Amino acid sequence: FVIVFGGYELGWFFQNNSAQRQAHLNRSGFEAQSTYRDEATRQIDNVSAIDVQLVDPSISADEKVLLNAQRKAVVQIVCNDYNHLQGDISLNITQFAKANCQPK
Repeated sequence: FVIVFGGYELGWFFQNNSAQRQAHLNRSGFEAQSTYRDEATRQIDNVSAIDVQLVDPSISADEKVLLNAQRKAVVQIVCNDYNHLQGDISLNITQFAKANCQPK
C-alpha cells in the first residue's frame, strides 16, 4: 500500500510541476508576443515620422542622409520583431514587413 500511495503522490507531484511549468511557458510566450507586437507598432510609427521629415523641403541634404540611416536602423528593429511574431499578426505590421523586410 505504501508503495502504491507513494507512487501516486510522486506522479501527482510531477504532473503538478509540469502543469505549472507549462502555464509559465504560456504566460512567457504571450508576454513576449505582446512585447514584440507593441514594439513593432511603436517603431512603425517612428518610421512614419521619419518619412514625414524626409519629404520636408526645409530639411537639408545632410540631415536627410542621417534620417535615411536612422530609418534603416528602425526598419531593422521592426523586421527583427516581426521575425519573432507568431499567430495573428496585425495587418499594419504584416503590410510593413512585406514592404520592408526579407521574407520569414
